Amino acid sequence: MNNISGSTQFLILKEMEGSTYIFQTDDGDTIRMNRSVADDEYKVGTEIPAFIYPNVRGELFATPMIPPINRDKFGFATVSDVNRDGAYIDIGAPREFLIPWIDLPKLKSVWPKVGDKVYATLRAESDNQLFGKLVSETEVESFTEKIDEETFKKIRNTWLIGRPYRLLKVGTFLITEEGYKVFVHESERTEEPRLGQEIKFRVIGFNDKGEINGSFIEKAYKKRGDDADDIYEYLLLNGGTMTFNDKSAADDIRETFNMSKASFKRALGGLMKKELVTQDKNGTYIIEKKDKESTEN
Repeated sequence: MNNISGSTQFLILKEMEGSTYIFQTDDGDTIRMNRSVADDEYKVGTEIPAFIYPNVRGELFATPMIPPINRDKFGFATVSDVNRDGAYIDIGAPREFLIPWIDLPKLKSVWPKVGDKVYATLRAESDNQLFGKLVSETEVESFTEKIDEETFKKIRNTWLIGRPYRLLKVGTFLITEEGYKVFVHESERTEEPRLGQEIKFRVIGFNDKGEINGSFIEKAYKKRGDDADDIYEYLLLNGGTMTFNDKSAADDIRETFNMSKASFKRALGGLMKKELVTQDKNGTYIIEKKDKESTEN
């Protein structure tokens, strides 16, 4: 039998055995379904789509309730229990599945709590048993929505909701319900959130991959250094480039940087004098080290 545990298959009803439906796959494999989970009275020959899952002994059963995630599909899964073995997720199947402790953050203080939602899929073992699997960075980059300059202008400084899927010392990575990937630098958070915790963030920038840069800190209460530091940090959070230069409108500068145009121009001039940034009619850009070296040679 092919390992179809954790997948969705089309099954044909072959017979009844007491309170159990006996289905067959296209490959001729036999799959059982408890009558108690059926959403209808099926007749022999009926074909239905069903989710395949194992019992505790590894025997395969089916349910007509197709969960939002399976072995081939990621999605948000609700955490139903947490213990020393790891975190169990409820995907709407007759069984809950374990994300092993080894796959969770090293610090238990940022493990998900019951009710949190982690972005996950399923993986199957050779004995048909299923486990939850957290999304990887490569997988996130393959399916998340990208934003452009026009979209950013619409959502800049607005508050959105996301859930962390990756926790690092340098910052927090989140996914939103809209499918955006978000990075919050450690300087933009006052504490580290839990994996899967629902949390609000403020949109402060985006990078050249179309991924959002966010902040957990209220703009009015953010602790700032000098103006030049603020501008340079903004550039770093936006992939080393921004559409602002010394010709930008004073209102736009104040809205984004909370400084006057005169202060902005003075700080920008200081950064250019230190050869940290350059500007043209389209914006301002960080001077990469290799670019400086090639100019000097």
